[in-house]
Amino acid sequence: MEGDVPPLSPEQALQLVRNGGALLCRDVPAATAIGIDLRTYAVGERFQGIKMIPPHAVHFLTCGGEVERSGVFLAFPPAGVHVLAWDGATELLSPQPPSDDRRRLEEAVRRMEFDGCLGPYPLATEGQWRALSCFVSEAVLSRANVPLGTVVVAGGIDDEGGAPTEALQPFHEGAARVARFVQLDPRRRGGGLTGAELTRYHTDHSEFVAGLLQREYGGGANGEAEGALLGELQLAFILFLQLSSLRALTQWKLLVHTLCKCEALLMSRPGLFTKFLSTLRAQLHFAPHDFFVDSELSEDNFLLGALTNLASATEDQTYCEQLTEELDRFWKFVHMRFEVDVRQLRCDSALDDDAPVVVEEEIDSSVPM
Repeated sequence: MEGDVPPLSPEQALQLVRNGGALLCRDVPAATAIGIDLRTYAVGERFQGIKMIPPHAVHFLTCGGEVERSGVFLAFPPAGVHVLAWDGATELLSPQPPSDDRRRLEEAVRRMEFDGCLGPYPLATEGQWRALSCFVSEAVLSRANVPLGTVVVAGGIDDEGGAPTEALQPFHEGAARVARFVQLDPRRRGGGLTGAELTRYHTDHSEFVAGLLQREYGGGANGEAEGALLGELQLAFILFLQLSSLRALTQWKLLVHTLCKCEALLMSRPGLFTKFLSTLRAQLHFAPHDFFVDSELSEDNFLLGALTNLASATEDQTYCEQLTEELDRFWKFVHMRFEVDVRQLRCDSALDDDAPVVVEEEIDSSVPM
């Protein structure tokens, strides 16, 4: 944990212990990989949990190895305590149900009786975690069928994402769940799109995204729907990053691809895209510098295509000050980290637009040639 906690005076450390959240993790075997947010550790024999957890935010506790990992989303009020217990049969770390024993343990943690066996939260990563998770709320998690305190697993790539929530409830309390995402493929959505709508979709996804905000993400005022959409974007990225969920990766890619081709919506909802670009910038910090060079890493540079669409959609456009500044920050970041220049993206997009289009038509065999 060296370097994960900045130097603290005894007074600062005591204040963080008293005001921060705490996790009491019971019966975890030594050498088990336990992670919180962006750090994972192989715990020792004396490990019984984590202290100094920043309150008023959602945190993600993980356990397991490289092949199989599970996680639990938790939130902490100031001085809040969660008690989790290790199940040797399932090798899952799950929240302990309410009981007199749990309440006794919570009070013991607040009295600092376990302080010597609790590791400090990696405070050096707090800002980075907030940038990755600031839109992941209790409502976002509930919509995705993984409410606070539920054990989450990666799930299979072919798991159905559009099934009703009721069909995905666990068979017993504490059973693991797989995140349920909004269906983004217009061809697989109930009712689908008309021919005219599908044509407009392939030109500009704005109308499609506006419909998603209204129907799937709650609509409403004050940016609530936009926050729900961005929360799902962040949730998908976190589950891919921390649980290696290919299903979550697919959803993240679809969301990024969809949002990067919304020329009209960039004008009508600049706040959404200001927050989207800031979120995407935080996520791309985790991509290697050769992401756009190594096609195995980027799966034929799907993101390069998305950024080309974004570069083309924003060319010669005038936006509000906040979006203009965020676009400038975003393109500077992409250039510095990946050596990808927005001007070259726009040039490539123009060349693609000017290329001849070949339309293949089916030949009706009943018509004589």
